[in-house]
Amino acid sequence: MPLYIMVITWLGMSCFRIQTANATVICDPYESKRSLKAPRIVVADVVVHSTPETHDVGPRSAFHIQSPGEYETKGVFCYGKQLGSTTIYLIEAEDIRIAFLGRLSITPENGELELIENADVLLIPVGGAAVLDGTAAAKLSTTIEPRVVIPMCFATTGHSAPFDTSNAFLKELGSVETSHETKFKVSKSQLPSESTEVVVLSPQ
Repeated sequence: MPLYIMVITWLGMSCFRIQTANATVICDPYESKRSLKAPRIVVADVVVHSTPETHDVGPRSAFHIQSPGEYETKGVFCYGKQLGSTTIYLIEAEDIRIAFLGRLSITPENGELELIENADVLLIPVGGAAVLDGTAAAKLSTTIEPRVVIPMCFATTGHSAPFDTSNAFLKELGSVETSHETKFKVSKSQLPSESTEVVVLSPQ
């Protein structure tokens, strides 16, 4: 048995690569703009889009999900819900539930969280500007109580983006176990069971 069966890689902005045993899922691919260089995406079985501005980005051969609904392909189940101008998703694969909030800019009401309330991993924007800021993101993370929180849409050294850093988000969360990684490798049995952990990824 392998030590992990899922690998999550942050590609900058709200873009992630989620690798399972049978599929590669890309969330929110983006094009190069000014000093922002687009990630190199060669392989994708599924491409998930949270906003219309990314609809034309990503390998044409992939299965593209661009709107709310229920989808399944290659062992990946995806459920989308519209919140404002953003579609948020629950992605299920390898018995792990991932809540992908895309470029969410509004704080959902409690009744709007049913789709993601049992998420194991939360991918959440934290950098402000056109997405949730650190304070709002920390409050939402605390409400959802996933096992792992992975922030996105924040400024990093050498990665130009119109966002603040993740510092405010981490400060608002308080004394939460935090690790810094290049990739997050995990199986269901390896998820923390007692409390929420934060994994800060560096863009690849």
